[in-house]
Amino acid sequence: MNHSSFHKSGALLALPAALSFGVVLAPAAAAQSVISTDQFTTVDLAHYTAGPVSITAGTTLSPARGPAVLGSGTEWTLTNAGDVTASTGIQLNAGGSVTNSGTISASAYGVLVQGGPGSVANTGLITAGWDGVSLNGGGGVTNSGSIHGGHIGVYTGNGGGTVSNSGTITASEGDAVSLYGGGSFTNTATGHLTAGYSGVYAGVNGSAIQNAGAITGTHFAVYLTGADTLTNTGSLTGGIDGVIDIAPGGVVENSGVITGTVQGVRLGRNATLVNSGILSGGLLGANLGRGSTLTNSGDISGEVGILAAGGVTILDTGTIATTQPGGDAIGLTGAGDTITLDTGALISGAIEDSGPGGALALNGTGALNSTVTGLATADLAPGADWTLSGNWHVGTLLNNGSLQVGLIGTPLNLTGNYIQGSAATILVAVSPQGSTQFNITGSAQLAGNLVYMLAPGTYEPKTENFLTATNGITGAFSDVSTQAWAGLDAGQNNLSLISASSQVNWQVLRSFTVAPRDAALFADANQAQATSAEQLSDSLLTHAAGSASPCQAPIHAGDSGPAGLAAALASGLCAAGGWVEATGSATTVDGAYNTTGGGFLAGLDRTVNASGTRLGLAVGYDTTALTDRQGGASNTNTVRLALYGAQPIGPLVLSGDIMGGLATANSARATGIGAATAHANGTVLSGAAQLAWPLTFGATTLTPQLGVEAANIRMGSFSESAPLTAFALHANASGGTGVEPFLRLSISRPFVTVSQLTVTPQLSLGLVDALGNPGSAVTATADGDSFTAAAPRLDGLAGQASIGLTVSRGRWSLAARYSAQVAGNWSAQSAQAELQVAF
Repeated sequence: MNHSSFHKSGALLALPAALSFGVVLAPAAAAQSVISTDQFTTVDLAHYTAGPVSITAGTTLSPARGPAVLGSGTEWTLTNAGDVTASTGIQLNAGGSVTNSGTISASAYGVLVQGGPGSVANTGLITAGWDGVSLNGGGGVTNSGSIHGGHIGVYTGNGGGTVSNSGTITASEGDAVSLYGGGSFTNTATGHLTAGYSGVYAGVNGSAIQNAGAITGTHFAVYLTGADTLTNTGSLTGGIDGVIDIAPGGVVENSGVITGTVQGVRLGRNATLVNSGILSGGLLGANLGRGSTLTNSGDISGEVGILAAGGVTILDTGTIATTQPGGDAIGLTGAGDTITLDTGALISGAIEDSGPGGALALNGTGALNSTVTGLATADLAPGADWTLSGNWHVGTLLNNGSLQVGLIGTPLNLTGNYIQGSAATILVAVSPQGSTQFNITGSAQLAGNLVYMLAPGTYEPKTENFLTATNGITGAFSDVSTQAWAGLDAGQNNLSLISASSQVNWQVLRSFTVAPRDAALFADANQAQATSAEQLSDSLLTHAAGSASPCQAPIHAGDSGPAGLAAALASGLCAAGGWVEATGSATTVDGAYNTTGGGFLAGLDRTVNASGTRLGLAVGYDTTALTDRQGGASNTNTVRLALYGAQPIGPLVLSGDIMGGLATANSARATGIGAATAHANGTVLSGAAQLAWPLTFGATTLTPQLGVEAANIRMGSFSESAPLTAFALHANASGGTGVEPFLRLSISRPFVTVSQLTVTPQLSLGLVDALGNPGSAVTATADGDSFTAAAPRLDGLAGQASIGLTVSRGRWSLAARYSAQVAGNWSAQSAQAELQVAF
């Protein structure tokens, strides 16, 4: 069906159909503005006052033929809260406005306005066999109710239309909304459109469509015919295409979801598509006309992700993928197309140019492991850092940045010529089993730098080529260097370069071993986890004395999983009269790593006998993020369960706690050639015991404290994933124990303000001695070799200081505490804040 003729026929039918009805007018009535009695013949508004006319709730208008309400000669304003049933519900022949909160049901038109602009505001129900609302002279519709048409839901005719929808608009055969004369349409997040042809149709240049809701069309979700603008943050679903624009100059901005059974988006010449959402088509994700521009930071997919017709500019920092095995992520069919890939770009599928002159530019960092055919040039920009592999048919590959050629076992095969600039670098990954390969069917012009990236393992004497060029090699590398992280003496000539007329070889001259980079990351993470556990156990000692007030507050730490379970249990303890505190921590180990962390700890305790014995149960959840000096990172999430208590012994108070935790750790280790990632599970057990002697001097309390803290960490074995398998490690199970005796002196004194607030500052000073190193060595294997790396040894003697403030009045109290430990090569800080309300 020709869509234009479809809408023209609708427009032509509107006026004759309306005039063909036999109209029986209601008898003349006294001038009035309210229709409150049932009518069974057409109501002629000429018999009513010129001001607004209203149909009251409970009133029925149901003529046997003709419109239920007819307004001619002037622009009428009508409000309906009743029940209108007729061939045409409301017909205004000289423009006007209708506000409907009732029901309008018609076999032809629900609301028909002609002879001038119309305005319809609907919060009720309008349903019709032809058009739900037909504004033949243009105008505006605001809908938060329901509008249905057998032909068109809302039609704005040959005049410009403005439609705003937060309800439901549907059409059985045609368009849910037809801006036949152009205009604007806004669909809010609660708005829904369903159509038998197009969800929204825009008939002329300059139309503007904004969608935050859901639009579905049996053929198209949005049909544009000019230089129109579509902004989508919601959902567009088309039975053929999600969005189609048959004219030049259209602009589509998508941060929502657009899907089509055939094409996600189809645009004409010189169009603009900006996608940060999801765009997919069964055949084509995006079909771009000649001279168009695409900027993608989202996801685009189809059997062909993008099809470009020539002179198209593509800038990608997102994902472009084919859903067809061996298919094209990007297909170029005309001349002069350009593709620019920047940091974040992920191309899944081939890039194929069947027209002459296409160009690929690589900026930022990334990896392109695809088949590339037909391009005239591919250019790594200065400062760019890319890994390229697969089969490339490109006229010239020009490297002005940093290029890693191939993967070990997956070479970069170039049919074309290679030129390396004087400031560029080519990276060759080398393992004891072999290296990445660069095979050139063409010529190679060399300059700049060559860097060998050595994977961990033991290297034996051998010679292997990494670069071949069938048409010969000219030039030479100005600098050749080796990056290996340990075990290789840079002063020894262990690895050499041999150049020939058509190939470049690397040669191991004598045996040597290379250790993995940053293997200490895992031991550092263990040490940080143990330090965090000791801090929490120490914090729990303050609650064992029973000084905390109860609370009743919900706790949130995720909706599911261990974190959600801990939060649910903590909320239950809190609701039963327990306590809750927010926790935060930071640790710095000189020259090694930094950590930050936070979470919550909640508990419930009671005095259980006359001697003052106090027992409690606590739960918590916390996360610790670690970054080290080698560029590695680890994030550990821990769910904790603890028992704590206190026992008065004469003037002394003995308190203690034991806390167990389930830990999950995710790490990203810098290998020098991409990050190696891993996931591990483990347990942490910590505890503390303290003997305190509170001494009172007037309102001041001085408390000497002697105690010990301990923590044991056990992490299971794990295997890393890495871009190059040779750079990945397998780590064995690891763990360690730390013990810290401490001696502290605390002082506190309450003050009562004129507003009856009790303010209690606290100060504590002390010493702690680290007797163990909780980050014990971790053993990892690579290429059959074992490597052991340990966390730094923490200086034993550290000074401690803590300052706190509690403000209370009646049944509530607010407490905050800051603690710090400082030693020769490390420092740790922690903070707690509590809001407690007794019920």
